[in-house]
Amino acid sequence: MTELDAERIEAVSRATIAAVDGLAAEAGRLGAVETEASSPDRRVRVKVTATGDITELRLLDNVLRRYDTNALGELVTRTIREAQRKARETYERELARLDPPEVARADEELKRIWRD
Repeated sequence: MTELDAERIEAVSRATIAAVDGLAAEAGRLGAVETEASSPDRRVRVKVTATGDITELRLLDNVLRRYDTNALGELVTRTIREAQRKARETYERELARLDPPEVARADEELKRIWRD
């Protein structure tokens, strides 16, 4: 390995680290995005983040008169799980789109250096 290779490795490493840091920040932002789900009768509405945190729970239109406590508990739980599933799928899909080109370049550069 020449001094030029060491300098190039340093430059590629710094660019890759910066790209990964940016990816981590974007992942954090995506994790905070809210996703909503509603029960089939739309009387229960839930908002959650991709991390699974419940940010809002709404019970509408006399839902307490329509359901007994057990049925309402099951309905709320199913609605929360559906919202969390949707949020997780959206997060994973959006995160997969974030493939920093610097990481691929670093991999190619390192392969070239070690090959030479």
